[in-house]
Amino acid sequence: MTAFEKKKWSGAQTATGKHIKKKARARRASVAALSELRREERDVFALRQRSHWQRIFNLFDEDGQGSIDRGEMRDLLVKFACDAKPEQLDTIIDNLDNDNSGEISFDEFFSFATKLTHYVASCDPDELVHDMFNLLDQDGSGTITVHEMHNVVHEMLGQDLSVEDVFNVVQDIDVDGNGELDMEEFSVLLERFGIYH
Repeated sequence: MTAFEKKKWSGAQTATGKHIKKKARARRASVAALSELRREERDVFALRQRSHWQRIFNLFDEDGQGSIDRGEMRDLLVKFACDAKPEQLDTIIDNLDNDNSGEISFDEFFSFATKLTHYVASCDPDELVHDMFNLLDQDGSGTITVHEMHNVVHEMLGQDLSVEDVFNVVQDIDVDGNGELDMEEFSVLLERFGIYH
């Protein structure tokens, strides 16, 4: 190989090496940007979750003081855990009240809700839907009537929706047109509200 060819060969290797290094830097920058995007998405998701649970917390903070006292928490638990004994309710409240203030702050509630979310995600979704359905099917008929749904929305969740509003939601999902939700239709309702996927 002549000196000219060696110089040309060496220049080509240098150019190729620079090109490879440039591509590697671009790839690392791309991976870093993707990691940053994922971090930002996680942050946005975390903010949305916190906001979601804040709205739920506010539903049960009846006096608007920014905390749920033992009485409010007991009422909440009785609504959703109908067969719990008073001692069990006290144990649950004691476990939620990390600072032993006698009240559940939003941070304590959010910590519990986050753990609950992870627990629910690990549960069998069909079993979860079944349990939720049975909670709402107050008369045990195998269907959820408009009135049962209204009772849950109004009495358990404290939302001021009319029977007509609830009827419109049920009617939209009621495939067989009987004015009630069976298990399958209830599952569709949960999907639409993003509760169950």
